[in-house]
Amino acid sequence: MAFRRRRLPALAAGLLFVALLAGAAFVLRQRRADLASAPQADRPLQAVETVIARAGSVREGQSYLGRVEAEKTVILASRLLSTVTERAVDEGDAVGEGDLLIVLDDREIVHRLAAAEAEKARLTAERRRLEAQSRGAAAMKSHWSREAERFEALAEEEAVSVSRAEEVRSRADSLAADHEASRAALDAVDAALKALDAERKTLTVQQSYSRVRAPFAGRILTVAVEAGETVAAGRELIRMESGGARKVLFDVPREEGSAVTLGHSVVVDGPSGPVEGTVSLVRPAVDSRQRVTVEALLDGGEALLSGAVVPLRLEGPKRAGVVIPREALIESDGGQGVYAVREGTLLFLPVRSVAGDGRSLVVDGLNGGEHVVVRPYLGWSRLSPGQAVREIP
Repeated sequence: MAFRRRRLPALAAGLLFVALLAGAAFVLRQRRADLASAPQADRPLQAVETVIARAGSVREGQSYLGRVEAEKTVILASRLLSTVTERAVDEGDAVGEGDLLIVLDDREIVHRLAAAEAEKARLTAERRRLEAQSRGAAAMKSHWSREAERFEALAEEEAVSVSRAEEVRSRADSLAADHEASRAALDAVDAALKALDAERKTLTVQQSYSRVRAPFAGRILTVAVEAGETVAAGRELIRMESGGARKVLFDVPREEGSAVTLGHSVVVDGPSGPVEGTVSLVRPAVDSRQRVTVEALLDGGEALLSGAVVPLRLEGPKRAGVVIPREALIESDGGQGVYAVREGTLLFLPVRSVAGDGRSLVVDGLNGGEHVVVRPYLGWSRLSPGQAVREIP
């Protein structure tokens, strides 16, 4: 009996524990039922930006990197051994055609020009004197030549002595020699004046070299000298480029260069939008890289900085088909495809890109009218097939 009395409390405690567990399970089931029956808040759908794929065309082409240059670039060098007395511009300055850039010391040239002018005045006066002398000598020569002929005729008639006729002839010959001497002196002065004129022209040209001016409107790239610096002939002074239109130079592989021809269209991605151009020069490959250098003149492009490296496309023929934005194409190890939205659900459609430019693609495997996802709204979410989405056109 004592044993039975000791087991009763333990049995009661066990029954109480089981009852508590059963009650807790009942409460948990009831809580779940209440939550299931409670109204659920609508979960927001993933927003995606879409475009409608439409029939159209894009122009095929190849992408390259090019270097922008001005249409004209020039190095202005000194033509004199002289000293820089004035530097009128700085790097980056805009200049007009004929603007003064550099002044060189021309005092020696000015001195030599003044001496040449004085010598010219002296020789001109000397020429006038010799010309008058030559005219007088010519008149005397003519008179005494006729007198000699007359006296020689009289001597044959024995009207005058032979010695008198010879004396007159000697006088005529002496005057003829004087005339020849005056003509020779006059010719020498004329030659000196001609040489002096040539020297003056040379000095005038040299003096013009002391004023270095802009050959065209443009921008100063570099100034290689300072005021007070002595420069030799041939020393670089200024490097400048033309304003206005630009050109772009880019290299293409030799095997692709054979397809590039004069007049080929080029489109450069400029800071203010695309800039069109035309191939103006194709230089053959001459180096170990076996590449062809292509030069294209741009229609404008004033906003492009000289020396800038820019992306460009060498345009080809147009290709027609279903067109989508380039960013809509999904590249993966399994191939290419796009996400389309049908009845609010994402569908992955395999496609193949057949042509494209910098912004658009022509693809096979897609029908016109499909709502193609460009990107998730705000760009940070991942998408998956079968996902419910909300379109933002």
